Amino acid sequence: MALRYIIILSFVTVYILYGRELGFTDCSPLWTHLTYPFQHASIIHLVVNCLVFFSVSQTMIRLIKPYVLFPIIYIIAVLTSFAAMKDIPTVGASGMIYAVFGMQTVIVVFNKATAKQKRLFFFGIALMLTVSFFNGGSSFIVHAASFTYGALFWLIKRSREIFSQTSLP
Repeated sequence: MALRYIIILSFVTVYILYGRELGFTDCSPLWTHLTYPFQHASIIHLVVNCLVFFSVSQTMIRLIKPYVLFPIIYIIAVLTSFAAMKDIPTVGASGMIYAVFGMQTVIVVFNKATAKQKRLFFFGIALMLTVSFFNGGSSFIVHAASFTYGALFWLIKRSREIFSQTSLP
């Protein structure tokens, strides 16, 4: 659990110490794809991402160890950043957050939640993606791709668990 606090502390530290140069654009050095999730465009962006990251990671670490979850969502965020090469700097932890949302979507689809709970969850996801789409820039591409890769990761994880529990006659 301490890993989650270290990641949030790194968001705050990077925001205080660096400008937007850690974000990436189509003319940034390649290494900025590794640093952009830790940089935020404003204090509001930082606070919202920290709160959401804390919340969604708290839910997921009950299902997957933090030392597995956090590298997976970081790798997903880095990989999806290559789909969003624009001249506007892309920054923020939302690539990692949307990867978790994708994982949670698979969980919600296959769990015993009520129809009302599922509708509320999917409405929230649709609303966030819609806001992201109309926000401009390349964030929607990163969000949608991260969401998709997170969902695919959890589907693969789930199918491996199902097959490993099945005994052959």
